[in-house]
Amino acid sequence: ISGHNLNAPKGVGALYIRKGARLVPTVTGHQEKNRRGGTENVASIVGFGTACELARQELASSAAHCETLRQRLVSGVLNISGARLNGHPQRRLANCAHFSFDDLDGHQLVIALDLEGFCVSSGPACSSGSAVPSHVLTAMGVPAEHALGSLRVSFGWSSTEADIDGLLKALAPVVERLRRVSPKEKAALA
Repeated sequence: ISGHNLNAPKGVGALYIRKGARLVPTVTGHQEKNRRGGTENVASIVGFGTACELARQELASSAAHCETLRQRLVSGVLNISGARLNGHPQRRLANCAHFSFDDLDGHQLVIALDLEGFCVSSGPACSSGSAVPSHVLTAMGVPAEHALGSLRVSFGWSSTEADIDGLLKALAPVVERLRRVSPKEKAALA
């Protein structure tokens, strides 16, 4: 469990180990019955524990809030020509949505949205300067040409309807602008 996903400090988390499972440490030492080396980051561990407790207390209301935001986001994005939602429309995490856009490079879309002030991510990984479709998306049956134009949006308890509306307001013109870029210009951007 990564702590930062629960609003705990970055770099702290938890690992559940089934009884009897054998682990080989990557950093050796004598802590925790020789399972790992290094001094524990007590402040971050306490922060992680507090974040877990707050998440437990707020889980139902936070999930409902995120579900409302996700529905607003999905509805708005699917109004953009050539946009599609990846994954099941209802059976999914409340705090994120993943989309694909026809005739777009997801990496370029992420950069353009970053310049507009939005932190989002894309499914493609870059290898030797060329985009490779996400193996997860292709395993889900998303065609490679769609997987290359993917965008993942995550949000949380502090996100607002205004945040979603701002992203939607910026997204459509960015998508339109990137689609107008010539193939030669697209190659130079990649």
